[in-house]
Amino acid sequence: VVWTPDLFRALRNARDAAQQRYLAAVEKRNYFVTRLVAEIPENYYRLMALDKRIENLDKTIELQEQSLKIAKQKFDAGKGTGLAVQRFQAEVRKNQSEKLIVKQDIVEVENRINFLVNRFPEPVERMSAGFFDLNIRLSVGVPSQLLQNRPDIRQAERELEAAGLDVKVARAR
Repeated sequence: VVWTPDLFRALRNARDAAQQRYLAAVEKRNYFVTRLVAEIPENYYRLMALDKRIENLDKTIELQEQSLKIAKQKFDAGKGTGLAVQRFQAEVRKNQSEKLIVKQDIVEVENRINFLVNRFPEPVERMSAGFFDLNIRLSVGVPSQLLQNRPDIRQAERELEAAGLDVKVARAR
């Protein structure tokens, strides 16, 4: 028969370690919920930025088409070369293909948002008009204080504390 000098301390440490693991699991769940909630606005703002990109591409294509028209008129009048016409055509087509890529990105981001909010794929309503006028205020603090608010950091602290208690239980055995 082996006698443990402080059986109840070992049992308390084992209980406390299990409790810390449970609290670590709660923090892991909180981190997951936080990431889920943060990912929706991230994708929403990305979607608004893609809308602005489409607007910029539309303006660029319009200007390049006007330049292409002028280059064609110069070529027809014998004052320009075919190289300028081909160059402007290439630029217009490049931006048109980039616009298609951005539209595909918009569909992907909309699908991601729909997945995150658990609904079937559908267009996401948004107001991209005031995207550049967003007034975002961030309250800053000491970085170590900010880290204490992160669920993944709190989870790691709980797991570390549980591991320390496991060591005490192992020593008691």
